[in-house]
Amino acid sequence: MGTSRPLWRVLFLTMALWPATGGAAQGVKQPALPLFTAEEAEKLRLLDAEWKIVDEILTRRQALSTRGPLIAVRSPGVQPTKPVPTIETTTPIHLAVHFLAHGAPVKLQTLEVCGKAWGFQRCFTDKLKPYLKAHPNILDVANLDIPTGKYVIEIRVADEKEQETAADYKVAVAEAPKPSE
Repeated sequence: MGTSRPLWRVLFLTMALWPATGGAAQGVKQPALPLFTAEEAEKLRLLDAEWKIVDEILTRRQALSTRGPLIAVRSPGVQPTKPVPTIETTTPIHLAVHFLAHGAPVKLQTLEVCGKAWGFQRCFTDKLKPYLKAHPNILDVANLDIPTGKYVIEIRVADEKEQETAADYKVAVAEAPKPSE
């Protein structure tokens, strides 16, 4: 084990080197899937002061637990900020998350994707399940609409040995620029 790379490096390299598949290649654009309602967004949205202390709070709770499958967000891009990775994007997004076996096969039915903020949690796994592809173990949503704001999103999945991985991401969503006419 002395020559193995730290797990965070493997995750970062996987995310950085794995090519993102864009929705444009699909030919027909899917209608946007709203991740959560405006009311839920108000409860999940972090103020700037809260955004600054999220790292400290999540560090205490461990921002990444890696006993189970590896979680690799392929799209949108992830900045390897420490201790919590950050995603800065515009809405709508192409969400692609790959789940890689790490000791045992991935058990996709254990997947949970939730937004969290100060005692409020909203899981939207059921909304995303139709976009799971079991053979490549990927969650692939070409046109996901997320209200603008700053959020903490947790992705959690286990393997067939019941080993679980939980990964938190700080997600900052801005409005997409309007095309000039």
